[in-house]
Amino acid sequence: IQQQQQQQQLSTTINATATTTFQPMMVLKLFFDPHVRAASFGYFGHMWELYAFWSFLPVVWKAYLEEGSYEGWNEDFATFVIIAVGGVGCVLGGYIAANHAGGICVASCSLAASGLACVLSPFAYEWMPPGWLLVFYLVWGMAV
Repeated sequence: IQQQQQQQQLSTTINATATTTFQPMMVLKLFFDPHVRAASFGYFGHMWELYAFWSFLPVVWKAYLEEGSYEGWNEDFATFVIIAVGGVGCVLGGYIAANHAGGICVASCSLAASGLACVLSPFAYEWMPPGWLLVFYLVWGMAV
């Protein structure tokens, strides 16, 4: 009940100030709301992880293919597919969150899968052939 009252008070405060001028102190007030702060930090962390993965992927994929002298692989297309499969991961995660497990469970599992892929990526780079490494990156791309 107390949480509902806090959310209603925050909603009323936001609606009341929406028609007035910008109030810089409102930013601080919103930041000190634990729900807004948790959501913001979760979003910032996710975006950091996502952009780091997108930056890392083309460089490491190209280096892997050149180092192993693998012919016939188009690293640009493979990188595109790995990044694009993230959209499939979003849709699948949203479906599972809405119909089965809930958002917290899906977010936690995705974060754990992405963290595990990050830890395992040096070993995958060294020991996997290109086809398996592509599958590894596709799974990571869906999780990230």
